Amino acid sequence: QGASMREAPVVVLAPLPGEGDLVGLIKTTSPLVRAAPLGASKTSTVLTLGDAAQERAKTGEAALLALTQARQPFDLTLHVNAVPIMAKYGPLMHAGIQAMTPALTMAAAQSPTAPSAQSSAAMLEQMVSELEGLMSFTVGANVIDKDNDSELMLSLLTASADGGGSAGGPVAAPNLAQFVPPGDLRLQWNTRDLKRLTDWYLRLYGGMLGAKPELKAQVDELVADWLKVGRTMETAASVSYDPSKGLVMQGLMRVEDSAAAMAAIRRIVKKFSSGPVHDQYKNLGIELTIKSQPGIRKVKGNPVDRYEYSFQKSADQAAAPPGLKLMLEKLSGLAYEVAQVGPYLVYTIGAPVESVTDGLFAGKGPYPMAAMKNFPGGGTLYLDLDMDGIMRWLKALAPAAQLPIVPARARNISAWSYDGGAVSYQRIVIPLALIKALSYVFR
Repeated sequence: QGASMREAPVVVLAPLPGEGDLVGLIKTTSPLVRAAPLGASKTSTVLTLGDAAQERAKTGEAALLALTQARQPFDLTLHVNAVPIMAKYGPLMHAGIQAMTPALTMAAAQSPTAPSAQSSAAMLEQMVSELEGLMSFTVGANVIDKDNDSELMLSLLTASADGGGSAGGPVAAPNLAQFVPPGDLRLQWNTRDLKRLTDWYLRLYGGMLGAKPELKAQVDELVADWLKVGRTMETAASVSYDPSKGLVMQGLMRVEDSAAAMAAIRRIVKKFSSGPVHDQYKNLGIELTIKSQPGIRKVKGNPVDRYEYSFQKSADQAAAPPGLKLMLEKLSGLAYEVAQVGPYLVYTIGAPVESVTDGLFAGKGPYPMAAMKNFPGGGTLYLDLDMDGIMRWLKALAPAAQLPIVPARARNISAWSYDGGAVSYQRIVIPLALIKALSYVFR
């Protein structure tokens, strides 16, 4: 509604001479690009889009000069003031979602497994509303040298209008990841307020659940059951794909009431065995059966529950989508074990719980985590990603795909997240050799 690129307040401070060839080349990319020297400097240039942005840059020249002289935490910084952007484009995005209704209705009519147009639109509307709650975000990039190899560290700082609904600050959580064997993906996730987290998910998916009252009632019941475990939760888990065994997962969780958590898991399994949640699989053409074996054995006197999952094609429903069918075939026949050990829940798939409890009973885990070494303490998320293992996953799902060869020295990615309340902070470290290897796929 009258918005144009000429109104975008984009300013780039470039360490380039205004009369140089590179600035001249940049100006040829669009008739909107304006270039002017930064103050009296002959080696720094202010690049803007449109005359209005250029005037604003001239007016704020002193502040821009101060910005260039201040010490910067990043080699490259992108800052976006989201408030005026969403004030202008938010209504357009909402209107665009409403305009998509006929297409969403047609898609829902063509597939019995597709959500209704109303529920899809409601979820998209909620996603836009979440964006409207952002004040700003800043992306920073640094190249760091480590052990004769270079890595790219990307940082993201996000400020929200409501302060994120949390007081923020460091999370005092034990190192659970040390007890969990490494995998293709390994993480520790520390949740300060479990109810706030579930409320966010229910808001996001509320439209889809609202279209299915029976399913919503069962989900609400499951959520209420799980919230009995307490307000805080810390969990560490690793996930791998073994060509001979399939999915392998090992995990450890600490909650305020582990007995309530164990009871909730048993009730959740029963809910998945029948009722609206179970029917969702039937609608996809999948018959889910769960063989429950509570207290099948003990580990150091603690009962171990075992559940065996089977996914079969449903006789009275249309075939599942090929990708989903292949994934469920890989998961079918897996055994899931869970045990309550003091304040902890130990859970595994495709491995015995002893793979976690041995270290737990010893009091010290043998598995250090790279992310905990690379990033500060007090975070809400620590994550290690083994890209060589990820390539095995992709090869299993798409055997004919041409995948890159991941160098041994550049296979690991680590990431971290911190809840500062009004501002959240995320970092990810990626080896440059890995980026180079992945780039060959897109050439």
